[in-house]
Amino acid sequence: MDRPVSSFRGATATARAIVREVRRENVSLLAASIAYSAFASLLPLLAILLFVTLAIGRETLAERVVELTEGVLVPTAQGVLAEALVNASARAGASLVAR
Repeated sequence: MDRPVSSFRGATATARAIVREVRRENVSLLAASIAYSAFASLLPLLAILLFVTLAIGRETLAERVVELTEGVLVPTAQGVLAEALVNASARAGASLVAR
């Protein structure tokens, strides 16, 4: 009978030690900063993806980008993205021909 009680006390002591350490080391701030850095690094990646799509100028690639973002964007944003990619692709092609 002593075994389950001592095991429970050990688990409780371990849990308290973990909570104490998390508070002391300010782990929530560290986690928030990592999440912010990950989010902030996505913006340049999306900009590069958009630039490559525009530079290549192929509508099939633009359509593929739109398909890939369907699960992430709402339908209105999806329409805006599709229109921007197709229109920007036409502008990029025209500017290359003009040079």
